[in-house]
Amino acid sequence: MATVSRGGTSERFGFIKRHAIDLGVTYLCNWLGVSRSGYYAWLKRLPSQRSLSDKALSKKITDIHRNNRVVYGSPRIHQALKQQGENVGKKRVERLMQQQGIQGRVVQVTRRQPGLKRFIERGDNLRLNEASPNEINSVWVSDITYIKVRDTYKYLTVIMDLYSRRILSWSLTGNYRVGDIC
Repeated sequence: MATVSRGGTSERFGFIKRHAIDLGVTYLCNWLGVSRSGYYAWLKRLPSQRSLSDKALSKKITDIHRNNRVVYGSPRIHQALKQQGENVGKKRVERLMQQQGIQGRVVQVTRRQPGLKRFIERGDNLRLNEASPNEINSVWVSDITYIKVRDTYKYLTVIMDLYSRRILSWSLTGNYRVGDIC
């Protein structure tokens, strides 16, 4: 209630209207520091031009949102209103959408990566059914992978002794741009 006492007269009158039955108009007017005559004049007052245009604009926003599979957020709705010839600001559209509880659907953006399946394909594991090595330098294994660094790919090749798990050699090569790999 402390925030209402610091609000404007319109907020105070709205608070009085909501709680007049429970606490009484006279008590609330005295507590919030407004006159009873001002409250009753506010009750009889016609809606302002701004609130009427907000109501009409809210209807348009709801229609645009519904006609576009409930996906559009405030930037797209603002763009659609501009295309309809409506001169309205982005923040006003945001405020009206927030008042109505309208939100755009957020989707996860996925990128198509050409040639990705070729890199993901695996070769057969030739050592699957073989016994583990018993001594150092009896079996070496190798693997190759690519690493994306900014907008280029680097290829990493590694040779490892299977018994000691020690890296015997490695090489990092290639400067291939992202669009070059297909």
